Amino acid sequence: MRAKYIFRPIIFIGISLGLYFCLSSLLDATILKNKSYINQPVITGLEGKEMPIFNFLSVESTTKISTGSSIFNKPIVFLYVKSGCPFCSKQLNEVRENLERLKGIQFYILISGGDKYDSIAKEFGFNKMKENVIFLVDYQKTFKNYFNVDAVPFISIYRKDQKLQNVFIGNISSEQILNLTK
Repeated sequence: MRAKYIFRPIIFIGISLGLYFCLSSLLDATILKNKSYINQPVITGLEGKEMPIFNFLSVESTTKISTGSSIFNKPIVFLYVKSGCPFCSKQLNEVRENLERLKGIQFYILISGGDKYDSIAKEFGFNKMKENVIFLVDYQKTFKNYFNVDAVPFISIYRKDQKLQNVFIGNISSEQILNLTK
């Protein structure tokens, strides 16, 4: 008789927990699928500061590129990625799939010196260069050291006036990128 009273609450709690986990997983999947999830920016203390000089190498040649020597007239998004990173792949697919909507933004895909461009471009679905997407190697680690990058994807967004708008660790939607670069 006592066992009957013990099993009812256990069964009730088990069913309740099962429903909770199923519904929360379904809700999370729905939110992420609809891209209504918004990643919050990381506060760096660098917001509003002008872009420093970053030194990069072009992946297509051995040409050195410096942000100080370039004239920018549109918002800039730096995406620091690593090969084999599923989150980086998802972020770059988000950009690639929405390039038409994002054409007013200059994207610099930064890779570390150890990664090979050919494998990264193929892995992330960029078979040939796009006008507003350029792959660069952070060979002197000027970008990595400036922001203390320790996780990828690492995203920094600069406004048209070359002042830092926001920094993100993790994925953000193309909608969020568009809203932050207006």
